[in-house]
Amino acid sequence: MSWFLILYIFAAVVIGTYPTMTLQNSGRTVSAVAYFILILIVLIFFGLRWFQYTRTDVGGAWPPIVNTCPDYLTYFKRPSTADPSGFTPSCIDLIGISRNANMTKWRPEFQMNNPPSEDKYYFSLVTSSQDIAAKNQELCTRAIEKGLSWEGITNGESCYSQTFAKGVVSKDDKEKCD
Repeated sequence: MSWFLILYIFAAVVIGTYPTMTLQNSGRTVSAVAYFILILIVLIFFGLRWFQYTRTDVGGAWPPIVNTCPDYLTYFKRPSTADPSGFTPSCIDLIGISRNANMTKWRPEFQMNNPPSEDKYYFSLVTSSQDIAAKNQELCTRAIEKGLSWEGITNGESCYSQTFAKGVVSKDDKEKCD
């Protein structure tokens, strides 16, 4: 906040209240009310002209960062002989957050260096497209199929069509929406 603005506010309070109180104490109530309203308008007019609000923290796209994995899942480098790097980027569910049976909770007896090979324990981050919109659509579809939420992906930013609700919305619910 500028020192000039602080000084202006202080001066506005003095200029607005002292003459108003003086007029009121001398029995001129109508003049006091008229003076207060007019000085308030003048002070607001000049205050807005002299002290313009400028926003310095202009934000970018929302959300600022999309998490690597769906909500509450943990990133895991799944061993893979098909991938040249030797692993497939995946996510695992350590707490059982999935709302359906398409994604199974990672059990404590599983070893990280020798994980199970069944796909039901993994959420794959590999997509068929490099285009960001198509990639988000594919990840959104996969997250909904697995019964997961993903802030920035499944919250309506990139995935909002009726086709993604297939199997999630009942016939009765669909009729209510139509």
